[in-house]
Amino acid sequence: MAFFFKSVIKVIHFYISTPNLNYCMYGRDFKLVVPIASQKILRDTEKKMTQHFGGVSVFPIVKGFWVDPKTHKMYEDDNIVMSSTKDYKGEHPILEHQKDSRFMENLAQEVGRKTHQKTMFLEEDLVGKCKFIEIQSRRRGKEKLEKVV
Repeated sequence: MAFFFKSVIKVIHFYISTPNLNYCMYGRDFKLVVPIASQKILRDTEKKMTQHFGGVSVFPIVKGFWVDPKTHKMYEDDNIVMSSTKDYKGEHPILEHQKDSRFMENLAQEVGRKTHQKTMFLEEDLVGKCKFIEIQSRRRGKEKLEKVV
């Protein structure tokens, strides 16, 4: 276990001490499977994830099947998968990650209550090698993104 923590600390130290590195070294991808109950719930969830993480990707309808353990009855739901990836570059990446993890768990609880679910599926993955690429215009240099909410 001590070897693992020493390795993580080395990776984090390497990333923090390398200012121009654009690769995710300590990143997480959060995916929340949201039942299609109402457009308002979907839009609210998209907005909250966008405000918290700076963006969200929404994947089209995903069929979900599950069996109630008490009745053994099978159910089918139409769902949307919402995904946000965060690269932890700050001075306290582990604390930031814990905050984001709690945010997503609370959001899953909130959406679950609003959509009358018994459980919600939340996936959190360690991001391997990823890169956020800043797009440059051929004419004007870097484009500025406008906030649309």
